[in-house]
Amino acid sequence: MPSKRSDDCYGVARTLLHIIETGPNPVLTIDPGPDAHEWRKRLDDRAVAEGLIP
Repeated sequence: MPSKRSDDCYGVARTLLHIIETGPNPVLTIDPGPDAHEWRKRLDDRAVAEGLIP
């Protein structure tokens, strides 16, 4: 069944987010800004929800 989101590539986007989130070093040090790509905004939102960044 095709994904509702055309950019998910059969779960690759979610897998990439998971790899970045579970890495040994924090990579989120700056605000993504209003023109950031959707996956970058999603990564930032998830990090804020988990309390990893303010």
